Amino acid sequence: MDNDTLTLALNGEVPLQEFAQALNYFNALVQGLSNEIAHDAAIEWVIDTLEAGSAITTVKGETEQMERLAAVITGYATVGKALHTHQPIPYSDKVRIPAQNLTKLLNGHITSLRFETSYDDYIVESRAEGKSALKPTYAYGRLKGIVQTLSARRGIRFTLYDVLSDRPIAGYLKESQEELIRPYWGKKVYVSGKIGRDPKTGRAFAIREISDIQAVESKPGGFRRARGILDLAGETSESITAALRNG
Repeated sequence: MDNDTLTLALNGEVPLQEFAQALNYFNALVQGLSNEIAHDAAIEWVIDTLEAGSAITTVKGETEQMERLAAVITGYATVGKALHTHQPIPYSDKVRIPAQNLTKLLNGHITSLRFETSYDDYIVESRAEGKSALKPTYAYGRLKGIVQTLSARRGIRFTLYDVLSDRPIAGYLKESQEELIRPYWGKKVYVSGKIGRDPKTGRAFAIREISDIQAVESKPGGFRRARGILDLAGETSESITAALRNG
């Protein structure tokens, strides 16, 4: 898959002012990494996706020197890992300061940050004595959602909106799979692959190593069946959710 995007996600209830601050720190971090790791490459960072209703920002690097771009993206993952494990950031202050400023936004409203690339995810929380760093969980499975966003440039990265929570999930395809997703823009699909989930909430945030994408066939009377399920006494919330998801 292409290794040319960086994502910063803010979890929790994110006030507008703090989201704006996070974008400034994110920009300074990306520019600091670019100048330090690939000062000899002309990299232009552009907004790839800005998810409505979620504090998730993805930027895409454009350059003729893809190896230098990949090095910057690896550096971003290195910063995320250092913050995740509370280890020193192995770069200059032009990288360290904006990265540390991002962690200062963890104030209760913003509960965690997620540093995401095509290959890595690191969750950063405020430091607490005796508290181990939370790691995303990964397992192969299938997600059901609506394809709402394709990368404006090559379509390697797409966004899947979960049909129940309406939350965005990043999908990463290999270059040879680019045409696999194109027929499904705006459609409800099943996507099979390796799913990354938040360890606290269990919510999916990314799916990689995608093996299959299939359209969801609508079933006649699906709404009436769902309404009938909701009217049944004695059903648990888990069984209702499962029935709605399968319907």
